[in-house]
Amino acid sequence: MEALAACPNVTAKIGGFAVGLQLPSYLADPPPTVEQMAAVWRPYIDVAIELFGPERCMFESNFPVDAGGCSYADLWNVFKYVTAGHSAQERRALFAGTAERVYRLDAELARAQGPHRVRPDATRSSPTSMAHGVAVTRFNVPISAHCLSLACR
Repeated sequence: MEALAACPNVTAKIGGFAVGLQLPSYLADPPPTVEQMAAVWRPYIDVAIELFGPERCMFESNFPVDAGGCSYADLWNVFKYVTAGHSAQERRALFAGTAERVYRLDAELARAQGPHRVRPDATRSSPTSMAHGVAVTRFNVPISAHCLSLACR
């Protein structure tokens, strides 16, 4: 991961922990709390943010796959809980800013309002796909069972 983080054109998508890091299902009685999930996920999240920096990381949902491990609301609450000590600017990058920049969402929204429409499959991720002119590749990086997606320009 350090070698990938050294490449300025590589961006990390952080997610996929609910199924990969084996906690009891949120359907268990009692389900794991946000705090319990955060304690298990935090080391992986912290390493990615430390290596790539918040401006090159974005949180992602792996739903519906992650539904086996937590609710959608709890997933995002874990990300909020883990990043509570980060600045507002860093959290903005992690939750939206990096994705907006990497996927050029502002440009896409403007274009979608004009005569050109976004193809429904334009952002669908396959092993390697083009999303708004950005090559998106899914790598299995050995950070335990977590799958890290990297966007390379």
